[in-house]
Amino acid sequence: KALAGRGQAEANNAMIRAQRQRMSRELAARGYDPLPSQANFLMFPAAAGLGEALARRGILIRTFGGALSGWCRLTIGTPAENDRVLAALNEIRGETEPTSDQRLDQEETP
Repeated sequence: KALAGRGQAEANNAMIRAQRQRMSRELAARGYDPLPSQANFLMFPAAAGLGEALARRGILIRTFGGALSGWCRLTIGTPAENDRVLAALNEIRGETEPTSDQRLDQEETP
């Protein structure tokens, strides 16, 4: 059982690393500037009201006051959860252009 648990933990860690990289790239593509991270979350500066706008869409992120006012912390989720965050950010910003992942897919299509 311990070995099976270890394998699951390693798979989960690999997923988090891949999704952290993806979300960092996608946030940057949307004009946010996430800090480098080795954790299961990303910190990035954002305009006031982003946390509330996401909350209205059922997505919770950590917003800060004081010395960290204007910063948000986004926990890295599953690919589906992260897709939902990105879609909400697109909606909030009124974006209609494809994400960088979609652009890569389109470039690879013959």
